[in-house]
Amino acid sequence: MILSKLNEYAETRMSLPPAMYGETKVAWLISLSEMGEYEGFLSLKTKQEKRGKPMITPHIGRTAGVKPKLLADTGEYVLGVSRQGSKLERVSDCHRQFIQLIKACADTTHESTVKAVLHFLTSPEVEKAKANLPKDFNPGDVVTFRVRDEDVIPADAKCPLDSIKTFWKRYTSGGSAENNANSGPTMTCLITGEETPVEQRLPMKVKRWRASFRHSAGISKFTAFYVLWSKKFTHVANLP
Repeated sequence: MILSKLNEYAETRMSLPPAMYGETKVAWLISLSEMGEYEGFLSLKTKQEKRGKPMITPHIGRTAGVKPKLLADTGEYVLGVSRQGSKLERVSDCHRQFIQLIKACADTTHESTVKAVLHFLTSPEVEKAKANLPKDFNPGDVVTFRVRDEDVIPADAKCPLDSIKTFWKRYTSGGSAENNANSGPTMTCLITGEETPVEQRLPMKVKRWRASFRHSAGISKFTAFYVLWSKKFTHVANLP
């Protein structure tokens, strides 16, 4: 009851980002035509914001392995450009999975801006961009897209394309056929009352809630204990 009321309060009285969106600093926009033709790079770096402009974009936690973020990610994922010391095979896999994610989004949402991005990534247009990288481009910089004819940045939470936000929410919760990260059972959420896949681990870190906590953190840190407990109580899907 208390959790439900807190959820109601958050939805009606707080300004929250869309599900699975978080703040990141975007360094570059790749400007595309409505058809997905490459038009150029636009830097969002300033003297005050050397890493780029803060923007609320699709986000997911990752420490190891390959996990692309929808529409806005590093140069390794977006363009397949490797930073010094990176393994070329891994960078190639990052770029391939990023394209697969864009295709899944385009096929699901049918958004023209996402189709423009997909055309860019799967045509010779992407090679034009890679051949014209700015001198201060860093593969670790976050890159996203602007479709110029519609003046839309589809990764930006401010963009009024709700189908993209819905896709990302379902994709990260295991609701997409292409995403097998959460293939467990579905149960009724005690907070929202919705029937959703059960999370074993949150896909994002929990933001600090007290000034004394310096960093965000995972909500649990006892994986070994979880494994032992779940073997004993097989009917319990997501222990705290």
